[in-house]
Amino acid sequence: MYNTGQYQEALIYLSRIDKLESSGPLLFKKAVCLYETNQLDQAFMDFRKAYEYGYKDEHIDYYIGRIKHHKGEFREAAEYYKSYLRSANQTAARRAEATHLIRQCGYAIELSYLKPIAIINNPGQAINSRYDDFGWIQSPNDPDQYYFTTNRPNTVISMAAGHHEIYQIADESGTWSKTKRLTYPVNSRAEEILSGISQSGDALLIYRKDEKSAKHIIHRRGSQKGKQKSIDIASRFEVENGMIQFYSDDIAIYAADQPDGYGGYDLYISYREGSGWTTPINMGPEINSPYDELSPYISNEGRILYFSSNRIESVGGYDIFRSTYLFESAKWSAPSNLGIPINSPGDDLYFHLNDDGLTAHFSSDRKNGVGGLDIYFAQFKSKEEGQEFYAGLLPFLSYSMDEVVAIAEEAPTTPSPAEDPIADDLSVDDITADSVALSDIAAEQIDGPELDSAEPVILRPLFFDNSRDILSEENMSQIAAIATALSSYPESVVELISHTADDGIPEYNLYASLKVAEKVKNTLTKNGIDAARIRITGLGASYPLVKSQMESMAQAYNSRIDIKIHNNENIVVDNEIDVDPIYTDLSYELYRTLIDQTISYKIEIATVNQMYRGIALSLFNDAAIEVLDETGLYAYTIGLYDNYAEAINTQRSLEREGVVDAKVIPYIDGKRLKADDITYYINEYPDLKNFMNYDRTIGSN
Repeated sequence: MYNTGQYQEALIYLSRIDKLESSGPLLFKKAVCLYETNQLDQAFMDFRKAYEYGYKDEHIDYYIGRIKHHKGEFREAAEYYKSYLRSANQTAARRAEATHLIRQCGYAIELSYLKPIAIINNPGQAINSRYDDFGWIQSPNDPDQYYFTTNRPNTVISMAAGHHEIYQIADESGTWSKTKRLTYPVNSRAEEILSGISQSGDALLIYRKDEKSAKHIIHRRGSQKGKQKSIDIASRFEVENGMIQFYSDDIAIYAADQPDGYGGYDLYISYREGSGWTTPINMGPEINSPYDELSPYISNEGRILYFSSNRIESVGGYDIFRSTYLFESAKWSAPSNLGIPINSPGDDLYFHLNDDGLTAHFSSDRKNGVGGLDIYFAQFKSKEEGQEFYAGLLPFLSYSMDEVVAIAEEAPTTPSPAEDPIADDLSVDDITADSVALSDIAAEQIDGPELDSAEPVILRPLFFDNSRDILSEENMSQIAAIATALSSYPESVVELISHTADDGIPEYNLYASLKVAEKVKNTLTKNGIDAARIRITGLGASYPLVKSQMESMAQAYNSRIDIKIHNNENIVVDNEIDVDPIYTDLSYELYRTLIDQTISYKIEIATVNQMYRGIALSLFNDAAIEVLDETGLYAYTIGLYDNYAEAINTQRSLEREGVVDAKVIPYIDGKRLKADDITYYINEYPDLKNFMNYDRTIGSN
C-alpha cells in the first residue's frame, strides 16, 4: 500500500505493528503517510521521533521542509531544504526539486506581503473527497447543475481509486445535493475525464482512455456508446488530467510535451479547419517557459489567459498565472501570479472564471483540504476583466473571411432554460431528475399595464453597473413599460442608445455597450415585439454625460441606455439626468444636438460579425456601432457631422491613414438612409445632393 501511494490504507496496516512506535524506519513510513493524508502536525512529530530513534535518512529534512512550506513558514522551509541538499547524494532524485523549492520559497516570501485579491472557500465533503476532485463545470442550460471529474472509488461497479469518472451535483436552494455518478455510456470501464460542455449545453466533451486507445469524444443527448463522435485533434497531447479547454466547439487550448516546445509542458492551440483540426500552434515564449504550463483557461473575450505553471515565480508547486494579450504589440504580457490565497505551496490547477468576473473555481492539493485535489471557490474583491461577452474569435489567431463567417454562424445562442439536457438524459436512479430553470430574468415574460391610446407614456433611461445589471428588477419595470408602449402603438419604433463608463480600451467599451443593448432587445422580442421595431446603437464611452475623471459619478451615470421613440408623440421619453453642469462632458450635449437634427452624416469604417479592432478606433474618440437590419452585422462608424463636406474630409483623412473602405453614410433623425430613401428626401434636404454628386457607395447599402 505504501509503495503504491495508498497512504490511508497503509496507515491502517502500520498501526497493527506492535513495535511501530520504537522503530525509526516504520515511524518514517508512518510520518510520510500522515503527510500525504494532510495530517501535518502529527507527521512532523513522527519525523522527529524517527530521527531520535536513529533513523538518519536525509529525506526527513526534505519532508519537514515540505511541512513548513505548506504551513506558510517559508524561511524555515528553505533552511530544511538546504539541510537536505547538504546531506543528499549528488545523484539524489530530489536534489533538483529541492533547489527549485528553495527559489519558490524566496518568491513566496515576496508574494506574502501583497494584499490578497480574493477570498477562497473549500466546500468540504459535500463536494470533495479524500481523492482527486477537479474540472468543475457549470451547465450552460441550468446554472444550478454542475459536473466534475473524480477518482474516488466507485462501489457501483467495484472500481478502485485511481479510475477517473464524471460526476454531477446540484445546488438545491443553497444546499448541495448528493454527488451522482453519471451512468453508461458517459462513464464506462475506461477512464473518463470531463473536458468541457458544448456551447449549446447538449453535449459533454469527454476524454476517454483505456488500454487500447485515448481520444476525445462528444456525448450528445441520447447518444449510445457506439454513436458517440470522436474529436480528432491533430496532436498527441497529454490530457490524462483534463489539461485542455475548449474555448468553443471549434477551438481547443491544451498542454502538451512536444519536441518543438520551450521545455516541459507548453500550451498549444488548435482549431477546426474543414473536416479536421489545424497543426498545433505553440502559444509562444511570453506564455511558455522551461518549466511546465498546464490547465489553460481563456476568458470569454479571448484576451486574458489563465494557466498553471511550476516556474520559479510560484508560492510552491503549480500556481495560477494571468496574462493579457496586448493588441498594440500583438504579444502576451508577462504572466503575473494571482498570489495568496488563490495560490498555495501545493499544486493549484484547473482555474475557471465565471461569467460574472467576480467568482472562480479551481482545484488544489493544499494540505489543509479534504484530501487529494479539492475543488475550491474564489470570490474576487474586484471584477476580473474579460468576461463581459463571448467574442468567438481569438485576437491572437489569424482568420480568413470564410472562417469569420463560419464562426459567426455557429456562435452560441442562449440555451433553452427549461432543463439541463445532459442531466435529463441520464438515469433517474443515478442523477437528480428535476432540473431548476435558468434564473435569467431575460427569459421571463414581462407584463405591463394596458394603455389607453390617448394616454402619454413616459420612458426613462436604464442604468447598469455591468451587463447583468441591465436586467435588474428596476430596469425590468422600465423594459415592461417599453414593451407595453410598443404593443399599444404598433407604428412606433424604439431606439436603444447604449453608453458605458470608460473602463477599458475603446473597442471593448463599444462592443460591451452593444451587447448590453442586445440583452434588452432580446427581452423585448421574447415578449412579442418585432425585432424590426427595435434599433440599437452602442456608443461605449464615446459621448459621456459625466467627465470620466469623476470616477464614481462617471460609473453611476455613464453606464446606461437612453431611450428614443420614433413615429409616435404619445410616448414621451425623459432622458434628462440631473447632473451639476461642472461635472458634465460637453461631448454628450454635442451628440444629442447633432443626432436630434433631421440630417447628419457618419463615416462607416467596417461591417463585421464580431468585435472590430482597427487603426480608426485609435485615431478618433467618437466611434459608434449599430446593428444592420438586413444582415444583423455590426456597422462601426466614427464621427457625426451636420454637413457632407466635413464628413467627406474625414473620410479622405482616413484613407490617407490606410482605412481604404471608409464611406460616408447619411442619417435622417438617427436612422441610416438607404438608396431609395435618398430620392425621397433629396428635395427636402438639399445637402443630400452633395452626397449624391460625390458619393458612389450608397447603392451598396
